[in-house]
Amino acid sequence: MEKSLQILWVLLRQIFLDNMPPPSSASCLPADAFITVKDAGEWSLSPALTILFRAARSGYDWPSGTGAAVSQRTIQSLEASVAARMRNLTESDASQIAIDVSAWAGNNRRSHTRLINASSADKALIRQAISDLANRTTVQRGVETLCGIPGLSLVIATKIFRFCVPDVGAAVDRHASYFTNSLPTSDGVASRFLREWTNAERRATRLATYSPARLRVNVDEYFRGYLPLLAAIACELNSADSLFVCAVTGARSLWRPTDVEMAAYYWWARHGAR
Repeated sequence: MEKSLQILWVLLRQIFLDNMPPPSSASCLPADAFITVKDAGEWSLSPALTILFRAARSGYDWPSGTGAAVSQRTIQSLEASVAARMRNLTESDASQIAIDVSAWAGNNRRSHTRLINASSADKALIRQAISDLANRTTVQRGVETLCGIPGLSLVIATKIFRFCVPDVGAAVDRHASYFTNSLPTSDGVASRFLREWTNAERRATRLATYSPARLRVNVDEYFRGYLPLLAAIACELNSADSLFVCAVTGARSLWRPTDVEMAAYYWWARHGAR
């Protein structure tokens, strides 16, 4: 009888897990960190949110333990090397940009290897996609093309965009999407990315990109919600003279959308839900 009850419990638990939707947000942010949407579409950041962004961007250190100066210098070096390759972009340059960003981003070994061994046809697609990233009328096509390359996904594709056009682009991943999904505004939440479970145990979630329908929703949210959100936050922080301190130079620096994303990523990686 006891064994039968144990089996029944296991079956019921599995049924529950199979039907349990992943959380799209989590109440991890400080209660006084929020955005107020004003008339005429202007936004105002609460003082606590401004402090959170400034501290997280100034102290950005990821992978954890690298040290803020080393971590941020690595990013600046990659920005410079990508910019040099972008000046006269060949298929070889474009492929190497994708490989270098994939390595920096910690892409899984199988996917990274597929990228290293990309076919000539895929290298041509990567070059065209990266060229598209630099044009505001074709940027979405560029990201979508990258998402279809073996070894890439929305996460790595947006990181490539971030390095190829660092004044405009910004990455989205499981940490940054969880942060913005959880960031309250006076008329709702800052973003509505779809999330999914990472495994059968339903213990952690990630940005949903592994089905065409969910990828489509999240690509649309990335361009219509997320990028404008980060640009508006960067503009608000700059206009309020709430600059961050660069750990490499020690200078106060202007915000770009990617800096807002870095702050969101780093804060959530240290304090947020999985």
